[in-house]
Order: sequence, then C-alpha cells, then structure tokens
Amino acid sequence: RGQGKWFATANFSLSSTRHAGLDGVMRSGSFNYQRIANLLAGYRLSPKWEIGTRVIYLSGRPYTPFDTALSTAQRRAVYDLSRVNALRLPDYFRVDLRLDRNFTLRGKPALLFLGVQNITNRKNVAAYTWNRRTLTQDTNDQLGLFPLIGFEWRL
Repeated sequence: RGQGKWFATANFSLSSTRHAGLDGVMRSGSFNYQRIANLLAGYRLSPKWEIGTRVIYLSGRPYTPFDTALSTAQRRAVYDLSRVNALRLPDYFRVDLRLDRNFTLRGKPALLFLGVQNITNRKNVAAYTWNRRTLTQDTNDQLGLFPLIGFEWRL
C-alpha cells in the first residue's frame, strides 16, 4: 500500500473443472467458472478518507436445463439428464463503490464505511427455476443495487 494516494490490485484466472459420473462421461463441474477477473482500486483523499471500487467478472456457471415436456407434464422441475451442465448462465458482472472514514475510538483504530454494491444495478442471473403455475422456466436474479453502511472497530 505504500505512501501513494492511488492503490490497485487485479487478478485474472482461467480454469476448467470437469467430472465424470458412473457413466464415465466428462462434464463441466457445477462451479466451473472458466474466467474470473477482479479489480480493486482506490484513492486516498486524506489520511482519514478513502474511496474505492471493486469490479468483478465471472464467466457463466454451468447448469442443467429442464426437460420442458416432462416438466410440463409432471407440473414440476424435471432436468434433462442427457445435458447435465451443458448450458451456461449469462456472465456475471458487478461494480461496487465504497467510501471509508478512518478514525481512532478509545485509542483503537475504527472504520466507518458507506457503499453501494452493484452500482450498475445489473440483473445477474442466479439460477433458473421451474414455475409450477405457469409451466415455464423463471429467471431468478441476484440482488441488484444495494446500499450498505458498516462499522469496524479493532479492539
């Protein structure tokens, strides 16, 4: 972190996770995010104030689609087991912003922060579920824009 006002860290990973069942067929693992990227950057406005951002990217996670005909006929989710983890959710992307105020409380370091997670309010897909009433696939989105406030006191 040094004495500079700007700070940043970044990482990027490539991976592939595959598993085989008793049938011996290799398939993507359930959490096989093939590309992951993170960027954390910030600026020290003063010794007491700091602003930072975090950018997160994940390639889409594998999932098993529904067998639409069987799910409709049985009025419940039935997976297409001939396509286990054959499809991918859309890519995940999120940008967070945070403002920190450092101070001392009773001789111990303390931090008060305000922030907003997912400032772009992107609707990242968490999963697909089967709707038993409409007999269709529904999309479950992760949390959108989310404000936060926090306090940290190191005793």
